[in-house]
Amino acid sequence: KGHTRPQRRGLSAADSKKKLLAAFEGSLRRLGTDYVDILYIHDVSSAEDMNEPGALEALDEFRRSGKARFVGVSTHAKMADVLNEAARGGFYDVVLASYNVTMADDDALEKALANASEKGIGVVGMKTLAGGGRWPRDDARDGYGDETIMKACFKWALRDERLATVIPGFTTREQLALDFSVARDLSLTAPTGQVTCLLGR
Repeated sequence: KGHTRPQRRGLSAADSKKKLLAAFEGSLRRLGTDYVDILYIHDVSSAEDMNEPGALEALDEFRRSGKARFVGVSTHAKMADVLNEAARGGFYDVVLASYNVTMADDDALEKALANASEKGIGVVGMKTLAGGGRWPRDDARDGYGDETIMKACFKWALRDERLATVIPGFTTREQLALDFSVARDLSLTAPTGQVTCLLGR
Protein backbone atom coordinates (compact mmCIF):
# COMPACT_ATOMS: atom_id res chain seq x y z
CA LYS A 1 0.00 0.00 0.00
CA GLY A 2 1.25 3.45 -0.78
CA HIS A 3 0.57 6.89 -2.19
CA THR A 4 -1.44 7.81 0.87
CA ARG A 5 -3.84 10.72 0.99
CA PRO A 6 -1.27 13.13 2.52
CA GLN A 7 1.35 11.97 0.00
CA ARG A 8 -0.87 12.70 -3.00
CA ARG A 9 -2.65 15.82 -1.73
CA GLY A 10 -2.24 18.85 -3.98
CA LEU A 11 -0.14 17.10 -6.63
CA SER A 12 -0.61 17.62 -10.35
CA ALA A 13 -1.27 14.46 -12.37
CA ALA A 14 2.31 14.48 -13.63
CA ASP A 15 3.77 14.88 -10.13
CA SER A 16 1.44 12.23 -8.74
CA LYS A 17 2.61 9.74 -11.35
CA LYS A 18 6.28 10.63 -10.81
CA LYS A 19 6.00 10.32 -7.04
CA LEU A 20 4.21 6.97 -7.18
CA LEU A 21 6.66 5.55 -9.73
CA ALA A 22 9.65 6.59 -7.61
CA ALA A 23 8.15 5.32 -4.34
CA PHE A 24 7.21 1.94 -5.76
CA GLU A 25 10.54 1.41 -7.52
CA GLY A 26 12.24 2.19 -4.22
CA SER A 27 10.03 -0.33 -2.44
CA LEU A 28 10.89 -3.05 -4.95
CA ARG A 29 14.61 -2.38 -4.42
CA ARG A 30 14.29 -2.49 -0.64
CA LEU A 31 12.22 -5.69 -0.83
CA GLY A 32 14.75 -7.28 -3.18
CA THR A 33 12.06 -8.39 -5.62
CA ASP A 34 11.07 -7.71 -9.22
CA TYR A 35 7.33 -7.55 -8.56
CA VAL A 36 4.56 -7.60 -5.99
CA ASP A 37 1.29 -9.48 -6.23
CA ILE A 38 -0.88 -6.47 -5.33
CA LEU A 39 -0.13 -2.75 -5.30
CA TYR A 40 -2.76 -0.64 -3.52
CA ILE A 41 -3.37 3.09 -3.56
CA HIS A 42 -4.00 3.59 0.14
CA ASP A 43 -6.94 5.24 1.88
CA VAL A 44 -9.30 6.21 -0.93
CA SER A 45 -12.88 7.20 -0.22
CA SER A 46 -14.28 8.60 -3.47
CA ALA A 47 -14.43 8.10 -7.21
CA GLU A 48 -12.23 11.19 -7.53
CA ASP A 49 -9.55 9.56 -5.36
CA MET A 50 -9.74 6.38 -7.42
CA ASN A 51 -9.61 8.05 -10.81
CA GLU A 52 -6.77 10.51 -10.33
CA PRO A 53 -5.07 10.41 -13.76
CA GLY A 54 -1.44 10.38 -12.61
CA ALA A 55 -1.94 7.48 -10.23
CA LEU A 56 -3.92 5.53 -12.84
CA GLU A 57 -1.13 5.98 -15.37
CA ALA A 58 1.50 4.80 -12.90
CA LEU A 59 -0.57 1.78 -11.83
CA ASP A 60 -1.23 0.85 -15.46
CA GLU A 61 2.48 1.07 -16.19
CA PHE A 62 3.34 -1.18 -13.26
CA ARG A 63 0.69 -3.72 -14.21
CA ARG A 64 1.67 -3.84 -17.89
CA SER A 65 5.35 -4.23 -16.97
CA GLY A 66 4.57 -7.11 -14.60
CA LYS A 67 5.98 -5.25 -11.59
CA ALA A 68 2.53 -5.41 -10.01
CA ARG A 69 0.42 -8.43 -10.94
CA PHE A 70 -2.75 -6.69 -9.73
CA VAL A 71 -3.61 -3.13 -8.76
CA GLY A 72 -6.16 -1.95 -6.28
CA VAL A 73 -7.24 0.49 -3.62
CA SER A 74 -7.65 0.26 0.12
CA THR A 75 -10.54 2.02 1.79
CA HIS A 76 -11.63 2.82 5.32
CA ALA A 77 -14.50 5.21 4.57
CA LYS A 78 -17.39 5.26 2.10
CA MET A 79 -16.54 1.67 1.30
CA ALA A 80 -19.77 1.00 -0.60
CA ASP A 81 -19.02 3.93 -2.91
CA VAL A 82 -15.48 2.69 -3.51
CA LEU A 83 -16.60 -0.88 -4.23
CA ASN A 84 -19.28 0.32 -6.64
CA GLU A 85 -16.84 2.61 -8.44
CA ALA A 86 -14.34 -0.24 -8.81
CA ALA A 87 -17.10 -2.38 -10.29
CA ARG A 88 -18.23 0.41 -12.61
CA GLY A 89 -14.82 1.60 -13.79
CA GLY A 90 -13.24 -1.74 -14.61
CA PHE A 91 -9.66 -0.54 -14.00
CA TYR A 92 -8.96 -1.97 -10.57
CA ASP A 93 -8.45 -5.66 -9.85
CA VAL A 94 -8.72 -5.56 -6.06
CA VAL A 95 -10.35 -3.58 -3.25
CA LEU A 96 -9.16 -3.92 0.34
CA ALA A 97 -12.05 -2.95 2.62
CA SER A 98 -13.04 -3.27 6.25
CA TYR A 99 -15.60 -6.01 6.68
CA ASN A 100 -16.72 -7.80 9.81
CA VAL A 101 -19.74 -9.15 11.62
CA THR A 102 -20.68 -5.73 13.00
CA MET A 103 -21.34 -4.57 9.42
CA ALA A 104 -23.74 -7.36 8.50
CA ASP A 105 -26.76 -5.04 8.57
CA ASP A 106 -25.19 -2.35 6.33
CA ASP A 107 -27.42 -2.84 3.28
CA ALA A 108 -25.47 -0.44 1.06
CA LEU A 109 -22.20 -2.21 1.83
CA GLU A 110 -23.76 -5.64 1.33
CA LYS A 111 -25.11 -4.65 -2.11
CA ALA A 112 -21.81 -3.04 -3.11
CA LEU A 113 -19.88 -6.12 -2.01
CA ALA A 114 -22.12 -8.32 -4.15
CA ASN A 115 -21.82 -5.90 -7.09
CA ALA A 116 -18.01 -5.80 -6.94
CA SER A 117 -17.73 -9.56 -6.58
CA GLU A 118 -20.07 -10.18 -9.52
CA LYS A 119 -17.94 -7.85 -11.68
CA GLY A 120 -14.80 -9.84 -10.88
CA ILE A 121 -13.25 -7.49 -8.35
CA GLY A 122 -11.17 -9.36 -5.78
CA VAL A 123 -12.44 -8.10 -2.43
CA VAL A 124 -10.01 -8.53 0.46
CA GLY A 125 -11.46 -8.13 3.95
CA MET A 126 -9.60 -6.34 6.73
CA LYS A 127 -10.54 -5.47 10.31
CA THR A 128 -12.33 -8.82 10.35
CA LEU A 129 -11.98 -9.20 14.12
CA ALA A 130 -14.04 -6.10 14.81
CA GLY A 131 -11.77 -5.33 17.74
CA GLY A 132 -10.64 -8.91 18.34
CA GLY A 133 -10.60 -10.04 21.95
CA ARG A 134 -12.13 -6.74 23.08
CA TRP A 135 -15.33 -7.41 21.12
CA PRO A 136 -18.15 -8.08 21.74
CA ARG A 137 -19.00 -6.54 25.11
CA ASP A 138 -18.33 -8.76 28.08
CA ASP A 139 -22.04 -8.91 28.85
CA ALA A 140 -22.76 -10.19 25.32
CA ARG A 141 -20.21 -13.00 25.34
CA ASP A 142 -22.57 -15.55 26.89
CA GLY A 143 -19.64 -17.50 28.32
CA TYR A 144 -17.42 -17.48 25.22
CA GLY A 145 -13.72 -16.60 25.57
CA ASP A 146 -11.56 -14.36 23.40
CA GLU A 147 -10.19 -17.17 21.21
CA THR A 148 -13.67 -18.49 20.41
CA ILE A 149 -14.93 -15.01 19.53
CA MET A 150 -11.88 -14.35 17.37
CA LYS A 151 -12.25 -17.63 15.49
CA ALA A 152 -15.95 -17.03 14.96
CA CYS A 153 -15.26 -13.55 13.54
CA PHE A 154 -12.62 -14.92 11.16
CA LYS A 155 -14.84 -17.75 10.02
CA TRP A 156 -17.83 -15.46 9.54
CA ALA A 157 -15.78 -13.38 7.09
CA LEU A 158 -13.99 -16.25 5.35
CA ARG A 159 -17.23 -18.14 4.75
CA ASP A 160 -18.52 -15.18 2.71
CA GLU A 161 -17.91 -16.23 -0.89
CA ARG A 162 -17.92 -12.61 -2.03
CA LEU A 163 -14.56 -12.13 -0.31
CA ALA A 164 -11.45 -13.41 -2.05
CA THR A 165 -9.58 -13.58 1.26
CA VAL A 166 -8.97 -11.72 4.50
CA ILE A 167 -5.87 -10.23 6.08
CA PRO A 168 -6.15 -10.98 9.80
CA GLY A 169 -2.63 -10.02 10.83
CA PHE A 170 -0.70 -11.32 13.82
CA THR A 171 1.95 -10.18 16.27
CA THR A 172 2.72 -13.48 18.02
CA ARG A 173 3.25 -17.08 16.97
CA GLU A 174 0.13 -18.01 18.92
CA GLN A 175 -1.96 -15.59 16.86
CA LEU A 176 -0.41 -16.99 13.66
CA ALA A 177 -1.33 -20.52 14.75
CA LEU A 178 -4.88 -19.38 15.48
CA ASP A 179 -5.13 -17.78 12.01
CA PHE A 180 -4.02 -21.00 10.34
CA SER A 181 -6.33 -23.15 12.47
CA VAL A 182 -9.26 -21.10 11.17
CA ALA A 183 -8.08 -21.33 7.56
CA ARG A 184 -8.02 -25.13 7.85
CA ASP A 185 -11.53 -25.43 9.26
CA LEU A 186 -14.29 -22.92 8.50
CA SER A 187 -17.05 -24.89 10.18
CA LEU A 188 -19.12 -23.10 12.82
CA THR A 189 -20.78 -24.78 15.75
CA ALA A 190 -24.22 -23.56 16.73
CA PRO A 191 -23.86 -20.64 19.16
CA THR A 192 -26.26 -20.01 21.99
CA GLY A 193 -27.85 -16.98 23.62
CA GLN A 194 -27.04 -13.48 22.42
CA VAL A 195 -24.09 -14.63 20.32
CA THR A 196 -26.59 -16.20 17.93
CA CYS A 197 -27.74 -12.71 17.00
CA LEU A 198 -24.19 -11.45 16.59
CA LEU A 199 -22.92 -14.26 14.41
CA GLY A 200 -26.02 -15.46 12.61
CA ARG A 201 -25.94 -15.04 8.84
